[in-house]
Amino acid sequence: MFYGRDAEMERLSSFAESPKSGFMVVRGRGRIGKSWLLSEFTKRYNAFSFLGDEDSTNQQLMRKFAEQWKTFSGDDTLSIIRLNDLSWLRIFNTLTNWFQTNPDQDHIFVLDEIQWIAKRKSGFLSQLKEAWVKWEPIGNVKMIICGSSQRFFNNKTSAETSILHRMRTAAD
Repeated sequence: MFYGRDAEMERLSSFAESPKSGFMVVRGRGRIGKSWLLSEFTKRYNAFSFLGDEDSTNQQLMRKFAEQWKTFSGDDTLSIIRLNDLSWLRIFNTLTNWFQTNPDQDHIFVLDEIQWIAKRKSGFLSQLKEAWVKWEPIGNVKMIICGSSQRFFNNKTSAETSILHRMRTAAD
């Protein structure tokens, strides 16, 4: 059962049901239920969700992403690529193609524990920003990034010089 987060779920639902693309940041201190909330949300909206983990390498995260994408979408394009040839650029290009070839459905995409996915020198954030530039005009893509690292969000999304600055279309 789902209890106690009705206002937050309503906010996420409103975002998901918006007729245009959007980019939302969900943040808060650890152990307050962000991941649980997003898990319930993804079930309700058949959204793709990827959870980063602290002790995986960038290559391990990309392989995990590829396998989860295959399970979610049925598209094995990423999972058959050799690990050495897998990159965030290739992953996001595959998603761009998926979004463009499925224009009649909304695509909700959740990246949880973003601070562990966007590891230093992984290339993840710059590729995400480039992908968003392509996804937003498609009109049917909703992106949610979530995490508990205040430093990450201050440095990567809020500051005037941050890489994800001005991508957010919905408030925290």
